[in-house]
Amino acid sequence: MCGYLRELAGWVDNVIDLNNPGRPSAQHGEYNTVMKFSTDKANEYFIVENRTQLALDRFLPSSGLAVMHCDTLGSNEWQEGSRNEHYQCSLLQADGHLDLENNRNAGDVGDLFTAMAGAVLSNDTTPSSREWDGTDSGLLISDITGPGRAIEFSVGAGAPASTVHGQTSPNVLIPDNNTTGISSGLSISANGVVMSVSVSVEIIHSWISDLRVSLHSPAGTRVVLHDHEGADGDDIIQTWTSADFAELQRLNNEEVRGDWTLKIVDRASADVGRLLHWALDIDLDTQAGGVIEDQASPRKAIPDFSTAGITSALPQTQQGAVQDIEVTVDIEHTYIGDLQVELITPSGLTVLLHDKEGAWRNDINRTYSVATTPALQVIVGESIPGDWQLRVRDLARADDGQLNEWSLKIWY
Repeated sequence: MCGYLRELAGWVDNVIDLNNPGRPSAQHGEYNTVMKFSTDKANEYFIVENRTQLALDRFLPSSGLAVMHCDTLGSNEWQEGSRNEHYQCSLLQADGHLDLENNRNAGDVGDLFTAMAGAVLSNDTTPSSREWDGTDSGLLISDITGPGRAIEFSVGAGAPASTVHGQTSPNVLIPDNNTTGISSGLSISANGVVMSVSVSVEIIHSWISDLRVSLHSPAGTRVVLHDHEGADGDDIIQTWTSADFAELQRLNNEEVRGDWTLKIVDRASADVGRLLHWALDIDLDTQAGGVIEDQASPRKAIPDFSTAGITSALPQTQQGAVQDIEVTVDIEHTYIGDLQVELITPSGLTVLLHDKEGAWRNDINRTYSVATTPALQVIVGESIPGDWQLRVRDLARADDGQLNEWSLKIWY
Protein backbone atom coordinates (compact mmCIF):
# COMPACT_ATOMS: atom_id res chain seq x y z
CA MET A 1 0.00 0.00 0.00
CA CYS A 2 1.37 3.43 -0.93
CA GLY A 3 2.15 6.13 1.61
CA TYR A 4 -0.84 8.21 0.53
CA LEU A 5 -3.32 5.52 1.60
CA ARG A 6 -1.35 4.58 4.72
CA GLU A 7 -1.47 8.18 5.90
CA LEU A 8 -5.20 8.51 5.16
CA ALA A 9 -5.81 5.27 7.07
CA GLY A 10 -3.97 6.64 10.11
CA TRP A 11 -1.15 4.10 9.94
CA VAL A 12 1.59 6.75 9.80
CA ASP A 13 3.18 8.23 12.91
CA ASN A 14 6.36 9.64 11.35
CA VAL A 15 6.28 12.33 8.64
CA ILE A 16 9.60 13.41 7.11
CA ASP A 17 9.25 16.99 5.87
CA LEU A 18 10.82 17.30 2.42
CA ASN A 19 10.26 21.06 2.38
CA ASN A 20 13.48 21.30 4.38
CA PRO A 21 16.42 21.13 1.93
CA GLY A 22 18.79 18.27 2.60
CA ARG A 23 19.78 14.76 1.63
CA PRO A 24 17.31 12.30 3.15
CA SER A 25 17.42 8.53 2.85
CA ALA A 26 14.27 6.67 1.81
CA GLN A 27 14.15 3.37 3.69
CA HIS A 28 12.36 0.42 2.16
CA GLY A 29 9.57 -1.12 4.22
CA GLU A 30 9.17 1.64 6.84
CA TYR A 31 5.40 1.56 6.61
CA ASN A 32 4.83 3.90 9.55
CA THR A 33 6.75 6.68 7.76
CA VAL A 34 5.96 8.98 4.84
CA MET A 35 8.27 11.47 3.13
CA LYS A 36 6.11 14.44 2.22
CA PHE A 37 6.55 17.72 0.32
CA SER A 38 3.75 20.22 0.96
CA THR A 39 2.58 22.83 -1.54
CA ASP A 40 0.74 26.09 -0.91
CA LYS A 41 -2.54 24.14 -1.13
CA ALA A 42 -3.67 22.03 1.81
CA ASN A 43 -5.17 19.39 -0.47
CA GLU A 44 -2.13 18.99 -2.74
CA TYR A 45 1.29 17.53 -1.93
CA PHE A 46 3.95 15.03 -3.04
CA ILE A 47 5.00 11.76 -1.39
CA VAL A 48 8.33 10.02 -2.08
CA GLU A 49 8.90 6.31 -1.42
CA ASN A 50 11.57 3.65 -1.86
CA ARG A 51 9.99 0.93 -3.99
CA THR A 52 12.92 -1.43 -4.50
CA GLN A 53 12.04 -4.99 -5.55
CA LEU A 54 12.20 -6.39 -2.03
CA ALA A 55 9.68 -8.17 0.22
CA LEU A 56 6.15 -7.03 -0.70
CA ASP A 57 7.56 -5.09 -3.67
CA ARG A 58 9.50 -7.99 -5.16
CA PHE A 59 7.08 -8.41 -8.08
CA LEU A 60 7.19 -4.78 -9.22
CA PRO A 61 8.44 -4.31 -12.82
CA SER A 62 11.39 -2.18 -11.64
CA SER A 63 13.15 -0.71 -8.61
CA GLY A 64 13.68 2.90 -7.66
CA LEU A 65 12.20 6.01 -6.11
CA ALA A 66 8.45 6.50 -6.49
CA VAL A 67 7.14 10.07 -6.50
CA MET A 68 3.39 10.51 -6.10
CA HIS A 69 1.45 13.70 -6.78
CA CYS A 70 -1.44 13.70 -4.32
CA ASP A 71 -4.63 15.73 -4.31
CA THR A 72 -7.33 14.84 -1.81
CA LEU A 73 -9.84 16.63 -4.06
CA GLY A 74 -8.96 14.44 -7.04
CA SER A 75 -10.93 11.42 -8.23
CA ASN A 76 -10.52 7.66 -8.05
CA GLU A 77 -12.45 7.17 -11.27
CA TRP A 78 -10.59 6.94 -14.60
CA GLN A 79 -8.60 10.14 -15.08
CA GLU A 80 -6.45 11.54 -17.88
CA GLY A 81 -3.74 13.17 -15.76
CA SER A 82 -4.68 16.75 -16.61
CA ARG A 83 -5.25 19.84 -14.49
CA ASN A 84 -9.00 19.20 -14.30
CA GLU A 85 -9.05 15.40 -14.35
CA HIS A 86 -6.51 13.59 -12.19
CA TYR A 87 -6.36 10.89 -9.56
CA GLN A 88 -6.16 11.53 -5.84
CA CYS A 89 -2.77 9.83 -5.99
CA SER A 90 -0.94 10.00 -9.34
CA LEU A 91 2.39 8.26 -9.84
CA LEU A 92 4.79 10.58 -11.65
CA GLN A 93 6.06 8.14 -14.25
CA ALA A 94 9.77 8.82 -14.65
CA ASP A 95 9.72 8.17 -18.40
CA GLY A 96 7.25 11.04 -18.84
CA HIS A 97 4.47 8.80 -20.12
CA LEU A 98 0.93 8.55 -18.78
CA ASP A 99 0.63 4.81 -19.36
CA LEU A 100 -1.38 4.25 -16.18
CA GLU A 101 -3.86 7.02 -16.93
CA ASN A 102 -4.27 5.85 -20.52
CA ASN A 103 -4.64 2.19 -19.50
CA ARG A 104 -1.68 1.14 -21.67
CA ASN A 105 -0.30 -1.08 -18.92
CA ALA A 106 -0.37 -1.68 -15.17
CA GLY A 107 3.15 -0.34 -14.69
CA ASP A 108 6.46 -0.78 -16.50
CA VAL A 109 10.23 -0.42 -16.06
CA GLY A 110 10.13 3.30 -16.83
CA ASP A 111 7.87 4.31 -13.95
CA LEU A 112 10.38 4.70 -11.10
CA PHE A 113 13.33 7.09 -10.75
CA THR A 114 16.60 5.15 -10.70
CA ALA A 115 20.20 6.24 -10.06
CA MET A 116 20.79 9.60 -11.72
CA ALA A 117 23.03 12.61 -11.19
CA GLY A 118 21.82 16.19 -11.41
CA ALA A 119 18.25 17.48 -11.37
CA VAL A 120 15.81 14.60 -11.81
CA LEU A 121 12.47 16.22 -10.96
CA SER A 122 11.74 19.93 -10.94
CA ASN A 123 9.50 22.59 -12.44
CA ASP A 124 11.40 22.24 -15.72
CA THR A 125 11.66 18.47 -16.21
CA THR A 126 9.32 15.94 -17.81
CA PRO A 127 7.52 14.78 -15.75
CA SER A 128 7.55 17.97 -13.71
CA SER A 129 6.84 18.83 -10.09
CA ARG A 130 4.36 21.54 -11.03
CA GLU A 131 1.11 21.74 -9.15
CA TRP A 132 -1.98 20.71 -11.08
CA ASP A 133 -2.76 24.35 -11.95
CA GLY A 134 0.69 24.69 -13.53
CA THR A 135 2.38 26.75 -10.84
CA ASP A 136 5.83 25.87 -9.54
CA SER A 137 5.54 23.75 -6.40
CA GLY A 138 9.20 24.35 -5.55
CA LEU A 139 9.99 20.64 -5.31
CA LEU A 140 13.43 19.76 -6.65
CA ILE A 141 14.80 16.21 -6.44
CA SER A 142 18.33 15.47 -7.61
CA ASP A 143 21.26 13.07 -7.35
CA ILE A 144 19.41 9.83 -6.65
CA THR A 145 21.41 6.76 -5.63
CA GLY A 146 20.68 3.26 -6.89
CA PRO A 147 17.93 0.96 -5.61
CA GLY A 148 18.40 -0.90 -2.35
CA ARG A 149 17.15 -0.96 1.21
CA ALA A 150 18.03 2.74 1.35
CA ILE A 151 17.89 5.26 -1.51
CA GLU A 152 19.46 8.64 -0.93
CA PHE A 153 18.47 11.76 -2.82
CA SER A 154 18.83 15.51 -2.52
CA VAL A 155 15.76 17.65 -2.06
CA GLY A 156 15.27 21.38 -1.91
CA ALA A 157 12.74 24.07 -2.53
CA GLY A 158 14.19 26.35 -5.13
CA ALA A 159 15.31 26.79 -8.70
CA PRO A 160 16.41 23.74 -10.65
CA ALA A 161 20.09 23.03 -11.07
CA SER A 162 21.71 24.99 -13.89
CA THR A 163 23.72 21.99 -15.09
CA VAL A 164 22.39 18.77 -16.56
CA HIS A 165 24.47 15.63 -16.80
CA GLY A 166 24.06 12.53 -18.88
CA GLN A 167 26.30 9.54 -19.40
CA THR A 168 26.22 6.12 -20.97
CA SER A 169 28.60 3.17 -21.29
CA PRO A 170 27.57 1.41 -24.51
CA ASN A 171 30.80 -0.62 -24.94
CA VAL A 172 30.06 -1.15 -28.64
CA LEU A 173 32.34 -2.12 -31.50
CA ILE A 174 33.16 0.61 -34.04
CA PRO A 175 32.81 -1.06 -37.45
CA ASP A 176 36.03 -0.96 -39.46
CA ASN A 177 36.15 1.04 -42.71
CA ASN A 178 32.43 1.78 -42.56
CA THR A 179 30.96 5.19 -43.40
CA THR A 180 27.83 4.53 -41.33
CA GLY A 181 29.73 4.04 -38.09
CA ILE A 182 27.92 3.90 -34.77
CA SER A 183 25.62 6.29 -32.93
CA SER A 184 25.02 6.46 -29.18
CA GLY A 185 22.27 8.62 -27.72
CA LEU A 186 21.57 10.48 -24.49
CA SER A 187 18.07 11.81 -23.82
CA ILE A 188 17.91 15.06 -21.83
CA SER A 189 14.55 15.95 -20.25
CA ALA A 190 15.43 19.35 -18.75
CA ASN A 191 14.08 22.53 -20.31
CA GLY A 192 16.32 25.50 -21.03
CA VAL A 193 18.88 26.71 -23.53
CA VAL A 194 22.56 25.83 -23.83
CA MET A 195 25.08 28.18 -22.25
CA SER A 196 28.09 25.85 -22.49
CA VAL A 197 28.82 22.19 -23.20
CA SER A 198 31.37 19.66 -22.02
CA VAL A 199 31.73 16.31 -23.82
CA SER A 200 33.89 13.47 -22.51
CA VAL A 201 34.61 10.29 -24.47
CA GLU A 202 36.47 7.08 -23.82
CA ILE A 203 37.31 5.20 -27.02
CA ILE A 204 39.83 2.41 -27.36
CA HIS A 205 41.31 2.15 -30.85
CA SER A 206 44.70 1.15 -32.24
CA TRP A 207 44.94 3.92 -34.89
CA ILE A 208 42.92 6.99 -33.92
CA SER A 209 43.51 8.91 -37.15
CA ASP A 210 41.04 6.47 -38.74
CA LEU A 211 38.27 8.08 -36.70
CA ARG A 212 35.86 10.97 -36.95
CA VAL A 213 33.90 11.72 -33.76
CA SER A 214 30.98 14.16 -33.80
CA LEU A 215 28.28 15.40 -31.43
CA HIS A 216 24.77 16.03 -32.76
CA SER A 217 22.27 18.21 -30.88
CA PRO A 218 18.48 17.70 -30.76
CA ALA A 219 18.19 20.59 -33.23
CA GLY A 220 20.44 18.74 -35.70
CA THR A 221 23.61 20.81 -35.27
CA ARG A 222 26.75 18.72 -35.82
CA VAL A 223 30.02 19.51 -34.06
CA VAL A 224 33.06 17.47 -35.15
CA LEU A 225 35.20 16.79 -32.09
CA HIS A 226 37.92 14.60 -33.60
CA ASP A 227 38.65 14.55 -37.34
CA HIS A 228 41.30 11.94 -38.19
CA GLU A 229 44.00 13.52 -36.01
CA GLY A 230 46.56 11.60 -34.00
CA ALA A 231 48.31 9.53 -36.70
CA ASP A 232 49.01 6.05 -35.31
CA GLY A 233 48.19 6.98 -31.71
CA ASP A 234 46.08 4.72 -29.51
CA ASP A 235 42.76 5.54 -27.85
CA ILE A 236 40.81 8.77 -27.37
CA ILE A 237 40.23 9.61 -23.73
CA GLN A 238 39.42 13.29 -23.86
CA THR A 239 37.08 16.06 -22.75
CA TRP A 240 36.09 18.97 -25.00
CA THR A 241 34.52 22.10 -23.50
CA SER A 242 33.00 25.24 -24.97
CA ALA A 243 35.76 27.25 -23.30
CA ASP A 244 38.64 25.51 -25.09
CA PHE A 245 36.92 24.16 -28.22
CA ALA A 246 35.17 27.00 -30.03
CA GLU A 247 33.11 24.74 -32.32
CA LEU A 248 30.98 23.73 -29.32
CA GLN A 249 29.89 27.35 -28.96
CA ARG A 250 27.73 26.85 -32.04
CA LEU A 251 25.37 24.96 -29.73
CA ASN A 252 24.82 28.01 -27.51
CA ASN A 253 21.18 29.12 -27.20
CA GLU A 254 19.83 25.86 -28.62
CA GLU A 255 17.14 24.02 -26.69
CA VAL A 256 18.65 21.43 -24.34
CA ARG A 257 15.70 19.07 -24.26
CA GLY A 258 15.80 16.10 -26.61
CA ASP A 259 18.15 13.42 -27.91
CA TRP A 260 21.87 14.17 -28.08
CA THR A 261 23.92 11.78 -30.20
CA LEU A 262 27.60 10.89 -30.39
CA LYS A 263 28.58 9.47 -33.77
CA ILE A 264 31.86 7.68 -34.54
CA VAL A 265 33.01 6.64 -38.01
CA ASP A 266 36.13 4.58 -38.83
CA ARG A 267 37.04 5.44 -42.43
CA ALA A 268 40.08 3.19 -42.91
CA SER A 269 40.70 -0.54 -42.82
CA ALA A 270 42.74 -2.81 -40.53
CA ASP A 271 42.55 -1.17 -37.08
CA VAL A 272 39.49 -1.54 -34.85
CA GLY A 273 38.17 -0.23 -31.56
CA ARG A 274 35.20 0.32 -29.25
CA LEU A 275 33.24 3.17 -27.70
CA LEU A 276 33.36 2.40 -24.00
CA HIS A 277 31.79 5.48 -22.43
CA TRP A 278 30.77 9.06 -23.07
CA ALA A 279 29.25 11.84 -20.99
CA LEU A 280 27.64 15.20 -21.53
CA ASP A 281 27.51 18.14 -19.12
CA ILE A 282 25.49 21.17 -20.18
CA ASP A 283 25.27 24.50 -18.40
CA LEU A 284 21.88 25.90 -19.24
CA ASP A 285 19.73 28.93 -18.75
CA THR A 286 16.57 27.70 -17.03
CA GLN A 287 15.05 31.10 -16.41
CA ALA A 288 11.60 30.49 -17.85
CA GLY A 289 9.94 33.60 -19.15
CA GLY A 290 6.63 32.66 -17.60
CA VAL A 291 3.24 31.33 -18.58
CA ILE A 292 0.82 32.63 -21.20
CA GLU A 293 -2.87 31.97 -20.67
CA ASP A 294 -5.32 33.03 -23.36
CA GLN A 295 -8.89 32.13 -24.21
CA ALA A 296 -11.37 32.63 -27.04
CA SER A 297 -15.15 32.19 -26.94
CA PRO A 298 -16.16 32.12 -30.61
CA ARG A 299 -19.44 30.22 -30.16
CA LYS A 300 -19.25 29.32 -33.84
CA ALA A 301 -21.47 26.74 -35.50
CA ILE A 302 -19.52 23.81 -36.94
CA PRO A 303 -20.75 23.23 -40.51
CA ASP A 304 -22.06 19.72 -41.04
CA PHE A 305 -20.09 17.43 -43.38
CA SER A 306 -17.52 20.07 -44.36
CA THR A 307 -13.80 19.49 -44.86
CA ALA A 308 -13.21 23.23 -44.41
CA GLY A 309 -14.73 23.35 -40.95
CA ILE A 310 -14.14 26.40 -38.76
CA THR A 311 -11.05 28.00 -37.26
CA SER A 312 -10.58 30.25 -34.26
CA ALA A 313 -7.35 32.16 -33.65
CA LEU A 314 -5.51 33.34 -30.55
CA PRO A 315 -2.81 35.85 -31.64
CA GLN A 316 0.32 35.94 -29.45
CA THR A 317 3.03 38.60 -29.31
CA GLN A 318 5.22 37.18 -26.53
CA GLN A 319 8.74 36.34 -27.71
CA GLY A 320 10.22 32.99 -26.77
CA ALA A 321 9.94 29.27 -27.43
CA VAL A 322 7.36 26.81 -26.14
CA GLN A 323 8.55 24.76 -23.17
CA ASP A 324 5.20 23.11 -22.45
CA ILE A 325 1.62 23.53 -23.61
CA GLU A 326 -1.98 22.74 -22.69
CA VAL A 327 -5.02 23.17 -24.93
CA THR A 328 -8.53 23.12 -23.45
CA VAL A 329 -11.59 22.85 -25.68
CA ASP A 330 -15.33 23.15 -25.08
CA ILE A 331 -17.25 21.80 -28.06
CA GLU A 332 -20.95 21.10 -28.06
CA HIS A 333 -21.89 18.34 -30.53
CA THR A 334 -24.37 15.47 -30.67
CA TYR A 335 -21.98 12.88 -32.19
CA ILE A 336 -18.30 13.56 -31.47
CA GLY A 337 -17.21 10.61 -33.63
CA ASP A 338 -17.86 12.96 -36.58
CA LEU A 339 -15.22 15.47 -35.47
CA GLN A 340 -11.57 16.24 -36.07
CA VAL A 341 -9.95 18.88 -33.85
CA GLU A 342 -6.51 20.29 -34.71
CA LEU A 343 -4.15 22.84 -33.21
CA ILE A 344 -2.16 24.87 -35.75
CA THR A 345 0.95 26.77 -34.65
CA PRO A 346 2.08 30.10 -36.13
CA SER A 347 4.65 28.21 -38.24
CA GLY A 348 1.91 26.04 -39.73
CA LEU A 349 2.68 22.90 -37.73
CA THR A 350 -0.56 20.96 -37.25
CA VAL A 351 -1.26 18.62 -34.33
CA LEU A 352 -4.32 16.37 -34.32
CA LEU A 353 -6.00 16.49 -30.90
CA HIS A 354 -9.21 14.57 -31.61
CA ASP A 355 -9.63 12.22 -34.56
CA LYS A 356 -13.24 11.01 -34.77
CA GLU A 357 -13.07 9.16 -31.46
CA GLY A 358 -16.00 8.78 -29.11
CA ALA A 359 -18.60 7.46 -31.57
CA TRP A 360 -22.10 8.56 -30.50
CA ARG A 361 -21.05 10.45 -27.37
CA ASN A 362 -21.93 14.11 -26.89
CA ASP A 363 -19.60 17.08 -26.49
CA ILE A 364 -15.85 17.47 -26.01
CA ASN A 365 -14.78 19.14 -22.78
CA ARG A 366 -11.15 18.25 -22.37
CA THR A 367 -7.64 19.52 -21.68
CA TYR A 368 -4.88 18.17 -23.94
CA SER A 369 -1.29 18.25 -22.66
CA VAL A 370 2.07 16.88 -23.77
CA ALA A 371 1.64 14.10 -21.22
CA THR A 372 -1.86 13.05 -22.30
CA THR A 373 -1.41 13.76 -26.01
CA PRO A 374 2.17 12.87 -27.03
CA ALA A 375 1.64 14.41 -30.48
CA LEU A 376 1.90 17.83 -28.79
CA GLN A 377 5.56 17.09 -28.01
CA VAL A 378 6.51 18.33 -31.50
CA ILE A 379 5.42 21.85 -30.47
CA VAL A 380 8.06 22.08 -27.72
CA GLY A 381 10.68 24.48 -29.04
CA GLU A 382 8.29 26.21 -31.49
CA SER A 383 8.40 30.00 -31.64
CA ILE A 384 5.46 31.61 -29.82
CA PRO A 385 4.63 34.87 -31.71
CA GLY A 386 1.85 34.71 -34.28
CA ASP A 387 -1.62 33.22 -34.65
CA TRP A 388 -2.37 29.97 -32.84
CA GLN A 389 -5.45 28.39 -34.40
CA LEU A 390 -7.92 25.70 -33.45
CA ARG A 391 -9.60 24.02 -36.41
CA VAL A 392 -12.73 21.91 -35.97
CA ARG A 393 -14.20 19.85 -38.81
CA ASP A 394 -17.35 17.72 -38.96
CA LEU A 395 -16.65 14.95 -41.47
CA ALA A 396 -20.02 13.15 -41.45
CA ARG A 397 -23.66 14.03 -42.05
CA ALA A 398 -26.65 14.59 -39.77
CA ASP A 399 -25.32 15.72 -36.37
CA ASP A 400 -24.18 19.26 -35.68
CA GLY A 401 -22.74 21.45 -32.96
CA GLN A 402 -20.61 24.47 -32.14
CA LEU A 403 -17.24 25.49 -30.77
CA ASN A 404 -18.10 27.31 -27.55
CA GLU A 405 -14.63 28.23 -26.34
CA TRP A 406 -11.04 27.12 -26.20
CA SER A 407 -7.91 28.17 -24.35
CA LEU A 408 -4.15 27.94 -24.53
CA LYS A 409 -1.65 27.69 -21.72
CA ILE A 410 1.96 28.01 -22.87
CA TRP A 411 5.05 27.80 -20.68
CA TYR A 412 8.07 29.57 -22.18
